[in-house]
Amino acid sequence: MTDVYTWIYFVLTGVGAVSALWVATLLRRRGGSAKRIVVEAECPRCSYRGYVGYSEGLYVGKRLQQRCPRCGAELVVSAIYEEAPPCAAGLLFASRGSGAKDRQRKT
Repeated sequence: MTDVYTWIYFVLTGVGAVSALWVATLLRRRGGSAKRIVVEAECPRCSYRGYVGYSEGLYVGKRLQQRCPRCGAELVVSAIYEEAPPCAAGLLFASRGSGAKDRQRKT
């Protein structure tokens, strides 16, 4: 009788190891652990808000060389923060290309 339990133990251990490798591969492939630095820039004249790429030496309040697309004034950095990585469950169970916009009902 112990031979049956031994085989069940080995099969379940193998299934668990394969599942763990599969989850690790999915997370690595979809970029589950990378954090991204987001820089928000604002126009002091017309309150336009946009995003710019992060570079060393940026700080909140710094005037940028980039111009506002609406009025042409210099943009000012208004916020710098790290974007939280997506949750693992969303990475594992979301189909490719699906997002909140796709699931919303079109009226």
